[in-house]
Amino acid sequence: VPRLNYPLLDGVVQDCPTLLLEPTRANSLSRSEEFNLWGDTGVTVTTDATIAPTGAQTADLLTSSANNWRRSFSYTVTNGGGYVFSCFVKKHTTTNKIRFEIYRGASATNLDFEFSTEVLSASDSNLTSLKVKKYPNDWYRVSCKFTANGTTAIVYAYPSQGYSSSGSAYFWGAQVEAGSYPTSYIPTSGSAVIRTADTVKLENFADIPTSYPFT
Repeated sequence: VPRLNYPLLDGVVQDCPTLLLEPTRANSLSRSEEFNLWGDTGVTVTTDATIAPTGAQTADLLTSSANNWRRSFSYTVTNGGGYVFSCFVKKHTTTNKIRFEIYRGASATNLDFEFSTEVLSASDSNLTSLKVKKYPNDWYRVSCKFTANGTTAIVYAYPSQGYSSSGSAYFWGAQVEAGSYPTSYIPTSGSAVIRTADTVKLENFADIPTSYPFT
C-alpha cells in the first residue's frame, strides 16, 4: 500500500500528493504518546485531552506548577552517533513558550519554542538543523539534530518556559531516530518500533516518463 505525502503551506493541506519513500528508521522513545508514563511525575498529565494530528483524540495535556516542571524519558544511544528529535506541540490557554531539554548522554541543551512567533531556538550550538513545521488545527512539529556524547540520553518536556515556571501545553508524537533529518512519525506504545524502508520498482512499462528521474 503506497503512502502519500500531502504538502503543507502555513498549516493548510495542499492538493497533489507525492509518493512518500523513506529509509528504515526506528523511534527510540517507546512511549511516544503516553506522557503519563514518562518520568518526573510532578507534572500533571491529562491523557487524550484533545484531537491529535491524526484526527484521533490521543494528544495529552501537560500542566506544570512553579515547583513541578517537566516529564522525562530516557533511551539508549550510541556515543558519537547522530540523532534527530521531534515532537508535535500545541498551545493551551495563555502559555506562549514551551521547552524541551535534550540530554545527549553527558550534557544537555535547551530547545525552546514560542507559539506566537513560531520560532524555535537552542541554548547552545549542540542542537542543529532546527525546524518548525505547521500542521492543521494549530499543531506544530518541532525538530532538531544532535550528536550523542554518552550512551543513555534523556528527553525532558516542559509545558512552560522551564525551571520554576508554570504552564500548560499539548504534546503528542515524540520521536528520536538515528539519522540526519526527521522522517514521518512512528508511533510506539511500550517498545521501540522500526519502520522498514519504502521501496518502489518499475518494470515492463514501455511508456515510462523520462522527463524526471526515478531513484
